[in-house]
Amino acid sequence: DPVTLQTGGVLTVGEAVSVGTLTVDATGGTLLTGAPVTTTGFQSYTGAVTLNASTTLTSGGNMTFNGAVGATVAGLHDLTLIAGAGDIDAGGRQVAAGLDPHFFE
Repeated sequence: DPVTLQTGGVLTVGEAVSVGTLTVDATGGTLLTGAPVTTTGFQSYTGAVTLNASTTLTSGGNMTFNGAVGATVAGLHDLTLIAGAGDIDAGGRQVAAGLDPHFFE
């Protein structure tokens, strides 16, 4: 099933998410705390995405980031992006310091 999450604040993902498609529109950004996010279709994030723990995002379709992607200053975190049949689009943005990205398309 498709899921759309919208907030004017920060959206914290604290537990595993497994849905059909995921659209996140968080003007205050999305905080990933290490729980995996898995979709059979696309994932789309509007607003900054910040990690405070290593996290894996797995998508059966495209994965799109429409904001900065980075990590908290607590240390290096791994961000693993797996877009099975899709593409990963970060809009040409550079990955921020403190983040060790792994991309699989």
